[in-house]
Amino acid sequence: MFSNIVGGTGPGLTGAKRALRERGGSGQRDKRRDVRPVVETLEPRALFSGGAIDLSFGSAGQVRADLGKTVGAGLLATQRDGKFLTVSYNTTADSSHEANLLRYNRNGTLDAGFGTGGVLDVNPGGNSNIDSILFQNDGKILVGLDDQNGAHIFRLTAAGARDTQFGTAGLVDVGKSVFSADLALASNGSIVVAGKKNSDPPGLVYPGGNIPYELAVLRYGSDGSPDLTFGANGEKDVALNGIAFPSAAAIERDGRIVIAGGLSHGGLVEPGIGFVARFDRHGNLDTAHGAGGIFYSNDIAPTSVALTRNGRILIGGSTLDGGKVGAQRLTTSLKLDKSFGIGGDAIVNLQATYSVSAEMVAQPDGKIVFAGAVYDGTGPTTTALARLRSDGRLDRAFGKNGIVEKTLPGNGSVSGIGIDGNRILLPVLVQPDATQPPFEIAVFAYKQ
Repeated sequence: MFSNIVGGTGPGLTGAKRALRERGGSGQRDKRRDVRPVVETLEPRALFSGGAIDLSFGSAGQVRADLGKTVGAGLLATQRDGKFLTVSYNTTADSSHEANLLRYNRNGTLDAGFGTGGVLDVNPGGNSNIDSILFQNDGKILVGLDDQNGAHIFRLTAAGARDTQFGTAGLVDVGKSVFSADLALASNGSIVVAGKKNSDPPGLVYPGGNIPYELAVLRYGSDGSPDLTFGANGEKDVALNGIAFPSAAAIERDGRIVIAGGLSHGGLVEPGIGFVARFDRHGNLDTAHGAGGIFYSNDIAPTSVALTRNGRILIGGSTLDGGKVGAQRLTTSLKLDKSFGIGGDAIVNLQATYSVSAEMVAQPDGKIVFAGAVYDGTGPTTTALARLRSDGRLDRAFGKNGIVEKTLPGNGSVSGIGIDGNRILLPVLVQPDATQPPFEIAVFAYKQ
């Protein structure tokens, strides 16, 4: 999940959300609206500087890394000093995969002061998926990940070494029954884990393989110990109206916790079906708002969440209609903000006929940027950026009619997005030879 606060990230942190996420599903929602909001067709316009490739970055606006047998790209997180981290997944000798963190300097060169030559295998032998990266005020790095032994939190020093003052030798085991989706960092240093949990006995067989995951929210102290003042022994589990696939977490200024994600009624995440749940500082649902503290969406399956300065909640993700991404804005009462977009919804058509992924981030000025990988089922993959104004309308000063597209050689994917000063960073898995592997990790830089 990616989460952030519009108008400045809270407690000096920037974060990024999980890269490998359950997607797809063929289920249909139970109720459909007769009229769906659409973004109007705009007249052709010239390319503005917003959305142009930043040629001062790397080589012609991009950097690439080939670590050998690369099979996946991960999220991206930016530091205060302009350095940024991204993730590369690489196949190992036993056919599992390792998750490597790569840290770059602001100019796109690998940071030799991190790991080994700028590369760090966070969890050797762990067959890991990295779900979240956060930066503390002191420069230490929190990494949330899953492997075959469940969910974990690692804390690293600024140089990439395990911080032995955190948990056990720099590691906190969240539990085998919990699969983490995102981390959020509170102003007092406490750490919130948003994940899904199977509370049934191990080994139970489910029809069609559909595990009835519940939403699990856990909180830890700054030293990695469970916060026993939160929920039951540091954990709160909630059964939602469907199988929970949480993806993003954020903490409001008053300490309330916001979790967003997709839902399913059988299988993987259903396009356009999602939820936002809000908890108080003690782990209780905010039952005074929404439907018992929960907002259910029939238009967006959120992959990202952001908080605005005036306390409103932005969610962004995939829609029911293929080839489109969308955002919704909620009031502080967990209701659709009808002043945003059209009736609270902002839908952007990326012209995909087959599939589209979606990542969202909010700029400090309140504008909203989507990143997606568009595939029509036959040709090469196209990356697409789209920017909305703070009112949910397409920003005509960005790219061409609010959208920037770039065709990749062969197949590829977009797995994150980051804001660094006046530019947008986009991590992409690219295939230099369109006919066969290997893949490489690329980061493209665009002007805001």
